[in-house]
Parts: sequence; structure tokens; C-alpha cells
Amino acid sequence: MKKDRDGKTALHSAVVTGKISVIDLLFDHCPNAAKEVTINRESVLHLAVKHHQHEVLEFLIDQKLGLSVQDLLNRGDREGNTIMHLATAKKTTSSSSYFKKLLVFLVR
Repeated sequence: MKKDRDGKTALHSAVVTGKISVIDLLFDHCPNAAKEVTINRESVLHLAVKHHQHEVLEFLIDQKLGLSVQDLLNRGDREGNTIMHLATAKKTTSSSSYFKKLLVFLVR
């Protein structure tokens, strides 16, 4: 998948903007797209959490992303933040919901 100057693909942009139908279409055409990271080493899950995309996060969790639990737990962005760091650092009422969804996904 082609990347822009920030290392973002069409999938990353769809995640940030909450376009689930586009995400689904991109997965149909490029099943391994979830493995791509930005130049800041952010995965699609990092971006969903960072940009408060609750429905996208839930959709991504329901997908088989082809990533191991260890990879998801340990993969940090450029600043070393894992998706769990980002989810627990959010100061919104939905942070506990993010945390619960991520835990459910990771223990599957």
C-alpha cells in the first residue's frame, strides 16, 4: 500500500477519520494492511485510540489483524507508547471502555 510523506496509508487515514466502510474495503483488497506503521511507528490501533475512534477500534478488534498478542502489547510508537499506554492515558470517560475492549482483544 502506498504511503504519504508521514508514512500513512489510505488505511491509516480511514482509521483517523472513522471511515469503517473504507477500512473494510481496504482489508478486502489488502488483508495485510494492518501491519503497516507510520513514520512515528503508529499502528492502526495506535491511531484509533489516539484519535478517539471508538467504533473503528471496535471494528479493528473484531477483525483478524494477523498480529500476535505479544506484538500488540509490546509494539510502541516512536515515543515508546503502546496501545495500552495510550488507552489508559486518555482523560475521557471512554478511556475505561477502550481499556476493556483492548483487554478483551488481547486475551482472545
